Amino acid sequence: MTWLAGSVRLALGVDDLEALAARDPRSIAEAQLSEGDQVDFKLKHDLEASRLERGLAIAEDVAAFANHRGGLLVYGVEEAGGIAQSVPGLDAGPSPEALMNRVRQAVVNYTAPPPNIDTRVVPVPDVADRSVLLVSVPPSAEQPHAVRRGATLDYRVRDGSSSRHLSEHEVAGRYRQRFAGLDEHRAVVAAIAANMEAHAQAAAVPWKQWVWCAVIPHQRTTARSLTKEVVEEVTVWDRDEGFWFPVQDPGWPTGRLLARPRRLQVTDGRHASRREPGALTQEPRSAELWLDGTTSFRHAYLSDEDDLLAETAQGVMPHWWLATVLIVGISKGLLWARHCGSWGTAEVIAGVQLRRGSSLTFDAAPGIDLSEGVSESLIVDLGASVDIPGELAIAAEVAALILQSCGVLSPDCLGLDGTVFKQMWGHAHHHAVEQWASEHGVDTSDFPGPNPMALI
Repeated sequence: MTWLAGSVRLALGVDDLEALAARDPRSIAEAQLSEGDQVDFKLKHDLEASRLERGLAIAEDVAAFANHRGGLLVYGVEEAGGIAQSVPGLDAGPSPEALMNRVRQAVVNYTAPPPNIDTRVVPVPDVADRSVLLVSVPPSAEQPHAVRRGATLDYRVRDGSSSRHLSEHEVAGRYRQRFAGLDEHRAVVAAIAANMEAHAQAAAVPWKQWVWCAVIPHQRTTARSLTKEVVEEVTVWDRDEGFWFPVQDPGWPTGRLLARPRRLQVTDGRHASRREPGALTQEPRSAELWLDGTTSFRHAYLSDEDDLLAETAQGVMPHWWLATVLIVGISKGLLWARHCGSWGTAEVIAGVQLRRGSSLTFDAAPGIDLSEGVSESLIVDLGASVDIPGELAIAAEVAALILQSCGVLSPDCLGLDGTVFKQMWGHAHHHAVEQWASEHGVDTSDFPGPNPMALI
């Protein structure tokens, strides 16, 4: 889901920005959408003014929404008394990509810190060279956002159908709230990492290998109760979303969802006889879908040493297998965050650890002791994961951080830009991967380029 102001969703009957961009923009006037604390109309875009003037005008509107409850700027709408009357659109000019880039550049150049925005250019049907520019501004956990006017910082906030200056005590209060939120986020991340690492060495757990990941958005969403309807909805989501990958999934649990405090858990009971009563962490594959407003996602893959020794050559753990497990979990976590309505940035953390005393080794770096564990984190833009190529690029980057700590430059099955290397998933899956990539707009290549380490 892509964030859209609640008042717009209610008035137009759309779920998110993507759904609004798919509609005829003239529906805005047909529904008589009105300006308010989350909506602002512009008949002519500020991009026709000088670079400084247009940059400051855009920055002021965006910062005011980000410092409030978020909002939607619509360029190309004629209004009267604050109510949309018609949608003539904008004059032909820059390409849609150039138009959106100018808005993003204005936000980067003239706000501090720059708020997250999402832009869309929507053509007006049956009218040549006319379009509407949508700029969606989510509420921000990093407020207050200032407009930079030279050496001066100007703090504005949306107030009804206009904006006003924040008072000194309002600015101070929002800074306190920002830093308190960052401390809370760091505490959540630290607790998840500590919990995962503790389980890896727990004596009661028979599994020898522990691969885990979590996605923790910075911006909280509304907490949801564990009702029967919510459980059914998430069950359908898990079944229908499945996973994007075209070959057999090595890391996602296949069991049914179980209700737990503040979350739903899906596990894999293939080795149920090895579990102790109530010891859910002993499941070989487990994922937690949190509903408490943090929308955090935690996924773990545990493997028995005997299983891996039987499946790998002389107990050597292949790094492509590790990369695949990480990519599966991270991609699913990004899907879950979007399903919960998260926006802005999120922290993705992941790790791998072997139980002490395990005889497994790592194929790329057999001398590295993984009994102490390896973990990495990355701040990502959830807006970049709205499609499969974006998910792949983020997942590949996090997986690469883990592999680099183990002596591997990057996953040899997936490029850091999300390119899928077809041959690296096995000859049997070559055509399936190629077909899937074509259907989902994913770039492919037969093999990765030369390994720079091989040239040294």
